[in-house]
Amino acid sequence: NNFCTINVMSYEHLYDICPADEGNGMVDSIELRAVSVLAKFADGKISCDDFGDEMMRIGEELNKQMEDGDGNIVIDASVPQWLIMFMGNKFSKWNMMRMQINAARQNPKITSDPRWSEVEKMVKQENDVLMHAVRHSLTLWQND
Repeated sequence: NNFCTINVMSYEHLYDICPADEGNGMVDSIELRAVSVLAKFADGKISCDDFGDEMMRIGEELNKQMEDGDGNIVIDASVPQWLIMFMGNKFSKWNMMRMQINAARQNPKITSDPRWSEVEKMVKQENDVLMHAVRHSLTLWQND
């Protein structure tokens, strides 16, 4: 019982973007890693859990890079706006649900409840919303 299923497209050309090839800073490197992870996820090459875990690491690194000397998050022109929007508007909600569903699946009392099918429907809807956002983000990035 996977957390999500993926309809495969092809973003293979984005899998192995080398941070040394483009950009000139740590934020650029984080952005390129994010693009690669999104592309692999969109193509079904990594699991939902691997995607979620890697995007959490990317988010943590991005936040560290945006901190000023006092520890405040500063979003300036060097920060990829599409990534900030994706992380805050789509990924964080999906990821919270992913972790809650994964924990619930460890409890047969929860998953055997007749209402669990409604949870599964909600999960599918949220996965569809996330995948739309992933593909939209990749399109924005490629057209930028």
